Amino acid sequence: MFALFYQQVGTILSYTGAISGFLIIYVLPVMIHMKRLRTSIENPLLAEALEMNQFNAQTQPDKSPQIMVSD
Repeated sequence: MFALFYQQVGTILSYTGAISGFLIIYVLPVMIHMKRLRTSIENPLLAEALEMNQFNAQTQPDKSPQIMVSD
């Protein structure tokens, strides 16, 4: 339907693909890393528990994931 009004729809698709590729490849990983750093700065106890839970989930796949905090 869009091609009826704008004959060169390929240019719009190429720009849309380039912008979305840029966001997925470069911006999204940086935003995820910044979110993780924010959690570790604002709540270091929760960040430590999340890291320990990730480690336990990888080493013991038969058990359900649990958050454990040690002193």
